Amino acid sequence: MKVWTFIHQNIQDNLPVVLLYVVDSQGSSPGRQGFKMAINEAGQMSGSIGGGIMEHKLAEYAKELLRQKARKIFLKQQYHDKAHERDQSGMICSGRQTVAFVPIGPDHNGLIRQLLDAY
Repeated sequence: MKVWTFIHQNIQDNLPVVLLYVVDSQGSSPGRQGFKMAINEAGQMSGSIGGGIMEHKLAEYAKELLRQKARKIFLKQQYHDKAHERDQSGMICSGRQTVAFVPIGPDHNGLIRQLLDAY
């Protein structure tokens, strides 16, 4: 609930955020399906997608997306294994996780309010 409240407070203040949501995880992955985190351009965060260097790198990436005013939803796969040449998370737990990046702005206020009211 804290993540959704954080998102709502930010968009009420006309500050866009990016929701990072773990949509899939396999093996020994620190972030499990359903983990979520929101971040604003100032770097304030709520929630977690697994912690460590991976979370730090993805949070920095999300802040850059906000600076660029990116509005497209996309998925980013992270491998927790140095054997992969691409998309390494920096962790060594041998699993993988897929994280959705969902930009949320003031135009989503009604939807977020309905979600909070449903609780």
